[in-house]
Amino acid sequence: MTFGQDIIPDSIRLYMYGADGTQKWHPNAIYVVYPEMKLIFYLPYENDLSGVANLLFQKKETGEIHLLDSVINGRRYFEKFPTGQYDAILLYNNGKYIRCGDITFDENIEIEKDLEGLSIQPANTESIAWLSLRSFNTPVSERVSYKNYTPASEIRITGYVLREEEPEVITTTSNTGSVISKNSDKKTTCSKDGYFEIDADDDPCQFLQFAAVGHDPIIIQIAANSGIFLVLKKTDLSNVKFK
Repeated sequence: MTFGQDIIPDSIRLYMYGADGTQKWHPNAIYVVYPEMKLIFYLPYENDLSGVANLLFQKKETGEIHLLDSVINGRRYFEKFPTGQYDAILLYNNGKYIRCGDITFDENIEIEKDLEGLSIQPANTESIAWLSLRSFNTPVSERVSYKNYTPASEIRITGYVLREEEPEVITTTSNTGSVISKNSDKKTTCSKDGYFEIDADDDPCQFLQFAAVGHDPIIIQIAANSGIFLVLKKTDLSNVKFK
């Protein structure tokens, strides 16, 4: 199947708003994929079932807390992390958290961290303050997506597809990015803020293709019921000869 062939009908137009304070998110893993960098965090079962609120990064040298993104005029942009050492903080909705050290932000880095054996820390003044930050699933604009299938599964992969280079003007949601399941040929577009949801059926291992205009498509193997924050690499046209 060639990416982008089919027109997704208006009858399958879905409005998705993500977490709204009543929904709870219990991902099996969170993937952070930048050009030339990939981080995977495998998450433990949370006995309290309060749900995951956020994945934060705290710079070792300064103690500064970083979100994965910033928002300007209803548009979501990826955080350009300064090179260095960070702690990853998995924050739950009840203020409890898991801290995972030795995370390096740099080119050509691939890190997998299993948080199963790490202690869940009790809520404190600092972690309660972190809950006031924008959560992973917080919408920053209306979420409109187009799918070529009718959702039928509670098992989903959710996240964001952002671009290394953003255009000055976005005119349609499909310009943001698209996602195709290579397991089942399911297809969805991303909303204006880059958000997507796609059913994962009962297959514990999914292969998803992510693409956007002007950027290199990528296929990633990802666990079902997981979240991903993906930044696509700008296509290098310097060696392309146009006829």
